[in-house]
Amino acid sequence: MPWKDFTVQLQRQSLCHRILNEGLSVAAAARQAGVSRKTIYKFLARKRADPAASLEDQSRRPRVSPSRSETSLEEAVLALRDRHRFGARKIHTLLANQGTTPLCSIRTITAILNRHGRIDHAPWPQVEESLQTSFERPAPNDLWQVDHKGPVEIARVKHHPWTVIDDHSRFCLCFEPLIEKSLVFAWPMLWECFGKYGLPEAILSDGAFADRGTGISQFDQCLIRLGIKPIHGRPYHPQTPGKVERLHGTIEWELLSFNARTDSMELFLADRDRWQESYNYLRPHEALNDQPPISRYRLSRRQRPDFIPPMIYEPGTLLRRVSQVGDVCYHRKRITVGRALARQQVKLIEQSNTLEIYFGPKLLRVITLDSLAGKGHNQIV
Repeated sequence: MPWKDFTVQLQRQSLCHRILNEGLSVAAAARQAGVSRKTIYKFLARKRADPAASLEDQSRRPRVSPSRSETSLEEAVLALRDRHRFGARKIHTLLANQGTTPLCSIRTITAILNRHGRIDHAPWPQVEESLQTSFERPAPNDLWQVDHKGPVEIARVKHHPWTVIDDHSRFCLCFEPLIEKSLVFAWPMLWECFGKYGLPEAILSDGAFADRGTGISQFDQCLIRLGIKPIHGRPYHPQTPGKVERLHGTIEWELLSFNARTDSMELFLADRDRWQESYNYLRPHEALNDQPPISRYRLSRRQRPDFIPPMIYEPGTLLRRVSQVGDVCYHRKRITVGRALARQQVKLIEQSNTLEIYFGPKLLRVITLDSLAGKGHNQIV
């Protein structure tokens, strides 16, 4: 059975053999192969130099690359990539801050990462394009953003990390895995942040910790007693606390899907601490002119008290104590203000035809006096 495969290398070998041993001219060989005589002479030279040469295509890579990056620079680029999973722009900024010379361009760093197979083809975690990350408070601790991240399995147990970030500096104050998404578990972590960093002026969260009824939530009343203004986004609208949502994408890329060890809580917390220190003190942030968050963050001057203080009102204020079921009595009428305020005092201000109810500076309800008339003592308003 005749051979069906006649490779390019075999054709070159055959032509060189016929020229060297059978007297075939170079011009005739070039016409038969459909190539130039220069190409035939090139393979003849290789055959004469080494009769056993296979005549395969050789690498076109230059023997000398004067403009190629130095080995030490490539090692520095790869070390930052392998440790932090930073992109070319962040690596370039870090090398510049370290005084690395000669400093290559961002494009060259991308080429180095590509050449060594360090470019990840995995997609970046999906983040809402409409996240509100452009607005910014003028000073650190003017506003903190808080939220739970999606579930993370650690030691075969599902956890919901609790995240706290400063709006002005993007400084990550807390990333703590919790076994439940509830105030019972989140509040101790927030209280610890208050002790470590001081009290902020306001805290922004999604609708999970808001009371959509007539009163306020337990979360809100604790913040108000500490002199912190609670702010909530609309229900099912995670775009409002946009900076903390954007941080969750960074955490997913640089920690959870990168090198976080989830076999045990001890190992995970060690990796979390390493990442948090890198994020706050080293990682260039594009929204901060490629500076790390610590370049903008300062501790709050408002220190946390030892316990949540009671609400204090001015002397002569008309007050009512909220019952266990969340209402107050006024002119023999029961007015609902919410169970979260049970055993707390609220302030009542009667205007010409309205009754305003406050918990500290927070307005809870405005009721017309006409709506209170003619109803029995047990009637709930």
